[in-house]
Amino acid sequence: AEISEVSQTSRPADVHETRRLLAPIQPLESQTQAPLKEKTKKEDLRLMEFMTDSKWIIVAGMVAAAVNGSVMPVFGTILGFVISNLGKLDALNKGAQEIPGVLEYDQVESQIHLHFGLFLMLAVISYIASSLQYYIFVYIGDRYSYNIRYQYFRRTLFQDMAYHDSEENTPGAISSRLSNECKSVNSLISTYLGTICQSVSAFLVGNVVAICFSWRLGLVGLGLSPLLLVYGLVDSKIINRYKGDKRKGMGQNTILPDVMNNMRLVRSLNGQKVLLQKFKVFAADEKAATMKHMHLRAFFMGLAQLGMYIVYAGIFFFGAVFISRNEIDFEKTII
Repeated sequence: AEISEVSQTSRPADVHETRRLLAPIQPLESQTQAPLKEKTKKEDLRLMEFMTDSKWIIVAGMVAAAVNGSVMPVFGTILGFVISNLGKLDALNKGAQEIPGVLEYDQVESQIHLHFGLFLMLAVISYIASSLQYYIFVYIGDRYSYNIRYQYFRRTLFQDMAYHDSEENTPGAISSRLSNECKSVNSLISTYLGTICQSVSAFLVGNVVAICFSWRLGLVGLGLSPLLLVYGLVDSKIINRYKGDKRKGMGQNTILPDVMNNMRLVRSLNGQKVLLQKFKVFAADEKAATMKHMHLRAFFMGLAQLGMYIVYAGIFFFGAVFISRNEIDFEKTII
């Protein structure tokens, strides 16, 4: 009676619309069975339909993430001014009033006080932007995963019995998709989308600031930045390959719900040892795959740290060369 009531309340007037709503759709299943390259544009647009009513909230979250990403380049700029002024104060204390470019003691001190005020203002902006970014993307992720979970379970209820007889659509597999796959989508929106916007903003603002103060060092940093981008691309390839291998062996994720739902049958047939051995094989295969990919990820993570410090070394090396040629000053090098 409850199922018929739900179907009547959600029944559209148009027959074609009814067929469209109740047509077999497996957006999460297609992700578990097919690699990422085989996803069609239609499936991507179908998934994006769940976010159409939240597009302005997403825009607000992206703006907050962009502001949050630009905080660090601005912080570096202010820090460069502070270090430069502290050097000027040290020079004034040592009696170097005649050095060109060095202001009076009170003027340098007032500039340092101004920069401290800018630090406090930047801290408030960072607090507001970080809070909004976290709240908005977590809210959107939960709302998005709820819609997908509801629609997937709704379509499952209206599938033919042949669909449920398939080995790929056991109760354990369906419950795993409702939990794990929806959780992955939630993480994609609540974490990765904001992080991508934040990283892109930090990269663009940082390079613009660097080029504005010293186009030579800005071009040096921009030329060395592909070292970090290559790591990101390789790491994403490793993660996608690991997820693809993990989806092939989803038995350890489905065997537990199946056993729990049919525990009386398992005990009556005395099948505990067989199922335990089967679960042990699946778990061992997943452990081996995990260790294989973790070794690669650990190597490239160390390589990323190496690339980051190589970028720092290159920037300071060329900064020293430009200072020796009197092409830029110390303040712009630090910034």
